[in-house]
Parts: sequence; structure tokens; C-alpha cells
Amino acid sequence: MRTILIALAFAFSAQSLASAEAGERHRVVFELTGGEQTWAGALRNIANLREALPESDVVLVVHDDAIGLLLSA
Repeated sequence: MRTILIALAFAFSAQSLASAEAGERHRVVFELTGGEQTWAGALRNIANLREALPESDVVLVVHDDAIGLLLSA
């Protein structure tokens, strides 16, 4: 059983390395639920991510008090 687990772990790690080398895009989801005091921090984090990984797909999901961010835009 231990040998099977080690083999599976090796297979999954090799697959993730191969996909990273293939240049797959990163897909990142940010969830924002706070009010105005958290908006600037979340937008700054998204900007930093876009600067570091310009080819990444970024989605911002808002709930509760954060809906005001969309309404104020």
C-alpha cells in the first residue's frame, strides 16, 4: 500500500510540473465580502498579481457589503 501511495504522489507531482512547464495560465479567484475598508487592499492584491503573472485569469467575486464596490463603479 505504501508503494502505491508513493507512486501516486510521484505521478501527480510529475504531472503538475509538466503542466507548469507547458505554460498553463494561472486561474485565481478573489472573494470580497467586506465593506469599503477592504476594497483597496483587495484591488491592490489583484493589481500585484496581474503585474507578477500578466497571463493569469483573475476573477473577483463580491458578496454582502462588497456589492457597493460594483455599484460605485
